[in-house]
Amino acid sequence: MQIKISTVTDIAALIRATRKASHMRIDDLAATAGLSKQFVSDVEMAKPTVQLARVLQLMNELGVHVYIDVPAEAKDQIAKQREHVEMRSHHREATAQRRRLERTQPDSRTGI
Repeated sequence: MQIKISTVTDIAALIRATRKASHMRIDDLAATAGLSKQFVSDVEMAKPTVQLARVLQLMNELGVHVYIDVPAEAKDQIAKQREHVEMRSHHREATAQRRRLERTQPDSRTGI
């Protein structure tokens, strides 16, 4: 079944309804998804500032999959932008790892 999502309230209602149809308590869903009970409650109450990655994690745990209908002419750009985002992400991770290593090694000038 497909449902059009236009607002945060639409997502909140979908998640709550799916959880209830699965006969899950809110704390059980939170535990199986690796999220806090407060976060799940915030999502179900349509709090507009919840983190999208965690909402997707919650939806995946419920078996709810997200598909987005985009114009066909965007297909090439989507692939190009995905590569760009992945490259930036890998660069960001490498920079963070290098900084962590620098913090754990003694300063060669002072020996500290």
